[in-house]
Amino acid sequence: MIGKILAIILILIVAIFALGFIYEEVSRRSDANRFKAPGELVSINEQTKLHLNCTGEGNIPIILDAGLGDFSYSWSLVQPEVSKFAKVCSYDRAGIGFSDPIDSERNTENVASELLQLLDAKQIERFIYVAHSKSGLTALKLASEHADRVIGLVLVDPTTNTNNNYQLSLLTESEQKIFQEKNKDLSGLNINDERKLLEEQSKAQLELVPLLSRFGVIRSGSSESLTYGSFYDYLPENLKASYIAQVLKQNTIEATLRESIGALDDTESIYSIDYDFNNLKMTILSTESLKSFIKDEDSIDEDLELQELTLKIRRESIKDLLKFSINSKQVVVEYSGHYIQIDRPDIVINEIKSLYDSLNSL
Repeated sequence: MIGKILAIILILIVAIFALGFIYEEVSRRSDANRFKAPGELVSINEQTKLHLNCTGEGNIPIILDAGLGDFSYSWSLVQPEVSKFAKVCSYDRAGIGFSDPIDSERNTENVASELLQLLDAKQIERFIYVAHSKSGLTALKLASEHADRVIGLVLVDPTTNTNNNYQLSLLTESEQKIFQEKNKDLSGLNINDERKLLEEQSKAQLELVPLLSRFGVIRSGSSESLTYGSFYDYLPENLKASYIAQVLKQNTIEATLRESIGALDDTESIYSIDYDFNNLKMTILSTESLKSFIKDEDSIDEDLELQELTLKIRRESIKDLLKFSINSKQVVVEYSGHYIQIDRPDIVINEIKSLYDSLNSL
């Protein structure tokens, strides 16, 4: 009797997984037919095509690069306006959005190389690079190694140096003690151990989450859970269904997790170099908020003292970043969270235009 029950349970489990697999495959094929890439798919090698969406006309192309795990749709409030005065191209990194996956680590070196291959394929030589968040690391690398091609930078709330010793050096001795203690109180770990745990968790997710995706588990979740913490609510209505289809792709899920792992080491290694961009025109847009979006609710258990110390570290980090060029400036954006291009697209558009016009006048 027990053997029959176990056999029935096993059959049910297999059936559920089979149905989930079929559901996921049918849904993905349906999405692929319904939602076409707004731009073109450009070959960078025999196996990989990257999505590049160029609009407008102008002498100096402007390249828009989204933050970690995001893709070209994050610029949907900026690109249409910029295209009125310039040629502007948003793109999707390998494996994310409409771009094909690629069998290489998702670190800054590889991402930068792939972007150059994409631009070479479209014969784009000199360009203005607009980068959000972690893509600021790619911007720094390209600006330092290809000064003949990157002729202007707009860094939108860029990722700053996360090295623990560096961050502590920006605080007074008394602030250092408070910062370390409060961070330890939150996680029960010191900062270095917390980082190791984060890396282990990311690698574990890389094993589990794509598997869940393959059998339809993630797709079966609520739309709220799929879009939580993203810019979905701020997108034009005609892009929302397509956005969900892209984030549900197994390639996007895997590439996002791999980018997260790569970011842990990249941030420190990129900032280990003392850059000298000479007179490169560089604009840094920053915010005085730690929220993703300004409309996000405040946490009821938020530690205001820790928040202020974190903001101080960020302010001082930006000051150091400005030193990379003698032709740099900072714009502190009010009423905005980390996604300045979503909360204050007007500021991003104006600063891009200002830089573009100044370069065109040379």
